Amino acid sequence: MRPLTKWISIVALCIIPPLTGCGSGSLQPVHIADLDDLRINESSGVAASRLDPNIIWMHNDSGDDPVLYATNARGESLGRFVVEGADARDWEDVCSFTLDGRAYLLVADVGNNRRDRDPVPLYLVPERPLKTAPQLRTTKTIRIRFADGPHDCESVAFDPITRSLVFISKHYGQVGTQCRVFALPLDDIETDRIHELEPITRLPYSLATAMDISPDGSRVAILTYSLIRVYERREGQTWLEVFNQDPQKLPLPGAYQVEAICFTQDGRSLILTSEAEPCPMWRYDLTGLDRSPPTHKNNTNP
Repeated sequence: MRPLTKWISIVALCIIPPLTGCGSGSLQPVHIADLDDLRINESSGVAASRLDPNIIWMHNDSGDDPVLYATNARGESLGRFVVEGADARDWEDVCSFTLDGRAYLLVADVGNNRRDRDPVPLYLVPERPLKTAPQLRTTKTIRIRFADGPHDCESVAFDPITRSLVFISKHYGQVGTQCRVFALPLDDIETDRIHELEPITRLPYSLATAMDISPDGSRVAILTYSLIRVYERREGQTWLEVFNQDPQKLPLPGAYQVEAICFTQDGRSLILTSEAEPCPMWRYDLTGLDRSPPTHKNNTNP
């Protein structure tokens, strides 16, 4: 759910399609479109298709039906798709990934502003070509709870290296509380029980609104109301080690409340969206981002 206080927000893209790296090396956001589909009036999750590099999936925050919207880099609507087998209480993020040769979308109904929902559901949805059907279908509903108590959560991503989902809690109105990081392996996931997640580490900020992991697992982008933090991930590093480094920081352009971020299919750019109406899309080209070894710091751990 959107907080009472509105904040700055955006969407990051680059030039007209396809959604691949721009090549300029600029680390400033480029506004590429405002969405034609005015039904996307509170964009809360965004994911780049794994089947077509020109397709971007989006969903609204609470209040909408269980639907995903497809658009392209020009902001043209490609359709509204009902997700059969899913409910929509407070969808806060969606991620896309390939697992065992098949493309998936994972919709996270994990919004919990009052911290009174326990457990919360995740919907695993095989991605299909747009021309094949007007609907998508949930194949698994995964129920999770956080071992240290209910959390609001707006940040979910898939890690291709550990084949797991990664979550970051959000602590709006909880002064001094740090975001917590959790993970859930997807191999042989059971759907007949609630999966309890233990915290891996904490982050030195409290308001993470979205995240994504690059398709090769080498970068993690975390969105907050003030900036984007990009963490470099070296071969063999654990999540504790990744988040014990200083991230590179990217500025946000002036826009309405920021809520969604994802890597493009090739991992060379970031897409961001805003809750403004009509919904704007922005893009960061990351080809100029420094790949030098990051500086280590002392993170606060659970």
